Amino acid sequence: MAAGTTSGEATMDRRLLAAAASGDAASMKQLALDPGVLLGTTPPGNTCLHVSCILEHEEFCRSILTLDQSPALVSAVNKDGETPLLAAVTRGHVSVASILLRYCRDQQLSQVILKQDKRGFNALHHAIRRGHTMLALELIEAEPALSKAVNKNDESPMFIAAMRNITDVCEKLLEIPYSAHSGTCGLNALHAAVRNGNAVIAKRIMELRPWLVRQQNENKSTPMHLAVSEKRIDVLKVLLEHDSSLGYLISPPLLCVAAIVGDVGVARELLKHCPDAPYCDPKGSTCLHIAVLCGHMEYVKFILGSQQLGQLVNMQNSRGETALHLAAKFKKVEMLSALRHRQDMDITVLNSAGKSASWELLHATNPAKPLISMADDISSPPEPSGATRSPGNPLMDLRLLEAAASGHAAEMKHMAVHVPGVLHGTTPQGNTCLHIASIHGHEEFCKDVMSLSQSLPLLAATNADGETPLLAAVASGHTSLASSILRSCIAQQLSDAILMQDRNGCNALHHAIRSGHRDLALELIEAEPSLSRAVNQYGESPMFIAVMRNHADVFEKLLEIPDSAHGGAYGYNVLHAAVRSGNTAIAKRIMETRPGLAREEDKHKATPMHLAAHWDKRLGDMLVSPESFLSIVRMLPVALQMTRRHRHVFSKL
Repeated sequence: MAAGTTSGEATMDRRLLAAAASGDAASMKQLALDPGVLLGTTPPGNTCLHVSCILEHEEFCRSILTLDQSPALVSAVNKDGETPLLAAVTRGHVSVASILLRYCRDQQLSQVILKQDKRGFNALHHAIRRGHTMLALELIEAEPALSKAVNKNDESPMFIAAMRNITDVCEKLLEIPYSAHSGTCGLNALHAAVRNGNAVIAKRIMELRPWLVRQQNENKSTPMHLAVSEKRIDVLKVLLEHDSSLGYLISPPLLCVAAIVGDVGVARELLKHCPDAPYCDPKGSTCLHIAVLCGHMEYVKFILGSQQLGQLVNMQNSRGETALHLAAKFKKVEMLSALRHRQDMDITVLNSAGKSASWELLHATNPAKPLISMADDISSPPEPSGATRSPGNPLMDLRLLEAAASGHAAEMKHMAVHVPGVLHGTTPQGNTCLHIASIHGHEEFCKDVMSLSQSLPLLAATNADGETPLLAAVASGHTSLASSILRSCIAQQLSDAILMQDRNGCNALHHAIRSGHRDLALELIEAEPSLSRAVNQYGESPMFIAVMRNHADVFEKLLEIPDSAHGGAYGYNVLHAAVRSGNTAIAKRIMETRPGLAREEDKHKATPMHLAAHWDKRLGDMLVSPESFLSIVRMLPVALQMTRRHRHVFSKL
């Protein structure tokens, strides 16, 4: 034997190294007659058993395992922290690894089987990573505790199996109660199954470890968010079928995530299970705003055609912008056309800078920065929004939710009779069955609910957005249904329910006027004149919106109410609005009844007189760029006569 040591260990005899490298078992046995020779190592710390495993000399390995020194050789680790078993598995030598595994099991050498290398991998990690399914199953059977280990990247065997779509190994690991499921970057095995679109693994995980669906990775994404962003509809369906409340995760809302990727399919699947899924991010942008910014025309069309999401057309973000503002600002012509053809679209809405969509169209900027800002808004984790259901209210029965979403009144009545209190259940968004049916426009269902003795608390109930069923019906554009709910509130003397303002400060009258539902607006004023006093978070009164929209009949009705509010966005009042709209008749009526408004200043210290002069000059400037002006004319036909009309208003003032 060559004498010499490395770190206290004997250097391997060159003859033994040659025998191990060539698989010469006979020479190895002859050398083994010299006590201790087999325990020599190479500079990397490999024994002759390591070397034979690395080179896949099966018979050589078998021969060593018959010798007295075999337990020490099987237990030895090299400088990479590898036992011979690990060395064989790492290099994909399945038959050699299987021989060593059986030996360790028979000799009760559990610690040898469980050994992890310097990167934290054990034999099971390596077997799964290399795709050796049968060996992985054999390892699990021999030593289930292998399933507990995670490597230095926090990867468990289950995570690697899910990432590699090795379903049978993943299922076997799930049967072990203590098996680890973590992965790199804060991911878990369910994240991995979602990424691969493996609905089978996802279903098994939901059955055995449902809490994993709510875990966030380092980017704050749950498996639900991943299913939406990766467009894994089959997996999303599995997750929602197991727990439909997952659709109400709001960090950020899943409909907003779907809007970023522009996938209509996942949005439909989500709304199928969660008819009132959240649609607004913490900074006030709805999924319609996001779809417009990201340029996803199909998603925009989907929202415009959706019963559940129709109210988004006039909804404003934290900067007071509607989707039409954004489409105009970034000159998205096709989207402008789609949005403009909505009959309930209010083209007069002013943003926080006092600008309408037509102004944005004239002063369009580079969309790159706003797009990036929106992406930042969506990816950033939101602040908790607090409880979404009224305290004490149970979660809505899924059968009732389906009945309300489909308008199945008979099923609702059956449940109301046989399940006490069932109608008081709410979704995670705080919606009752009356809210859900109102959003979907199921008038007969709502009438049947309102005919029941339990209807009183349902009419007054508010959801997480501060909406009563009346507000939900008006905001969704279901005027006939809204009228029915209004009459029921009147009959029950529920003035507070009629006067309720949503989280943006809009009441039913605001929404009716903004959407152009003039008959409903007049009916609301007649039923509850106090609606006229409310202003929303942008400072807009119903009268201001009516003037901006040139609804003269609604304006006149509101003007008859002595204490009706007349304020508007950006510090404007209704006279400012009349000037902007070029409405001489309304301007005259305001001067006759509320002349003091002519001296009120907006945020730029401009009175209606200043505004009239300013708009007259601006309209002249616009004519310098015919192309820009014509684009506004196409979008806003009323602009064709604005120069003449504004001069008329100016003369009246």
